[in-house]
Amino acid sequence: MRKRKVVVISTALAGVAILLAMSICPSRCPVELKLVGVEPSGMVNDEGKEAMLVTLSVSNRDSVSVMFETVTTFQAKIGGRWVEVKQAFGFDRIAPGRKSEEMLVMPGGTEACRLRFNYQSEIWKSRLMESLGPTGRRLVAKSPWLCKWVWPDQYKTMRVPPRWKQITVDVILPQSDAKYSTS
Repeated sequence: MRKRKVVVISTALAGVAILLAMSICPSRCPVELKLVGVEPSGMVNDEGKEAMLVTLSVSNRDSVSVMFETVTTFQAKIGGRWVEVKQAFGFDRIAPGRKSEEMLVMPGGTEACRLRFNYQSEIWKSRLMESLGPTGRRLVAKSPWLCKWVWPDQYKTMRVPPRWKQITVDVILPQSDAKYSTS
């Protein structure tokens, strides 16, 4: 009988640990990039092709903040070849469920652009606190040892040094003279 209780308790604890791990580990990429608009820039190159202003939106689909590393280049596909474009862009930090827009200048004749950037989510403690909700956070706050163990330090919510994850996104640009907007 005693052995049976131990097995039941250990199985229950393992189940709780698995559920907890699943709730604090994201199963998909929290970053979503969308094309918002393309419009002429008014700048013409030596070949007479007009550069385009491309507006991109980056959304955070996660329950915790996401931080990005600043990027200084991206690639543009012109005439079937990928060419590196030197232009700084970046999204710094995006709160959960929020989005940020960035405008890039694409060379004339660009068919697509390829963006590579690094991101990281807040630490597991922040994700755990978010998954517990207000009631769970109150219970954790009542226990000094539990609070010290799992409550995130307000100044250390991101990993130091950063553990960047890389995302590469190809965006196909519409090839018409008309303005493009998804608004």
